[in-house]
Amino acid sequence: MLIQMTLPENSRYVILKHTTAKDVHFDFMLESEGILLTWRIHIPPDDLKTTPAMAEKIFDHPIKFLSYEGAVNKGTGNVTTADKGTYSIMSKTGEMLQIQIKAKILSGAYTLTKKTKRSWEITPV
Repeated sequence: MLIQMTLPENSRYVILKHTTAKDVHFDFMLESEGILLTWRIHIPPDDLKTTPAMAEKIFDHPIKFLSYEGAVNKGTGNVTTADKGTYSIMSKTGEMLQIQIKAKILSGAYTLTKKTKRSWEITPV
């Protein structure tokens, strides 16, 4: 089943660069009903403009991460904003969600397709 979402037009979106001692990854976040639906991806927004990315659905984050930058995980990691803007849903069917993003780096249509319980793919259209 697709994640349940009821969204107004132009909901907010952010990608945070998350640096830890082990790795650097990016948290792709979509505002939905007072929380941020979050997927972990391993390519930066500049690459996501033209390249599909596997995305791991992780826990929902508090809305404060739309603007938060700084230490996380009790000081073991750090987040900075890699991209932010708004998005709207173009279509939602079965295990697929197509959104339109308007941001500094990403601008255009993207499809999120569920592959397994936690594995998704984000594809520029």
